[in-house]
Amino acid sequence: MEGKVIGQLSYDVDWSLVDYYLSNGYSVIMDSPCLYSNLLETGLELARKHKKKYKYVECYIDDIELIRNRLKNRERLLSQIEAPSSKEGFYRTVKNSKNPEEEKYLVLDSSKPIAEYLPKVLEYINE
Repeated sequence: MEGKVIGQLSYDVDWSLVDYYLSNGYSVIMDSPCLYSNLLETGLELARKHKKKYKYVECYIDDIELIRNRLKNRERLLSQIEAPSSKEGFYRTVKNSKNPEEEKYLVLDSSKPIAEYLPKVLEYINE
């Protein structure tokens, strides 16, 4: 199977799980790069369907060397990339990341220690 087909199938499974948990009264955090507008649209639709707040937090790092180092030093799952494919591809991906147009969202510099921005995230989520 092609990577793009597998990627779409995995998102279909993710959204089915999100729908299931929201329908059972749980809150859900979906952790994923947002490279396609349909990810935003589906998240917003499910939040509306289940009368839940939709919160979007973008963890932003535009330092490819920091990303390479983090990827190299983590315990990688089979489904995760080993490294950015190229410098150009990395910066193109960062530039083309999707954000909600009509919803308030939070952008974080996640090159910093999590303790520096976690309170801001919790405040935003609890608004």
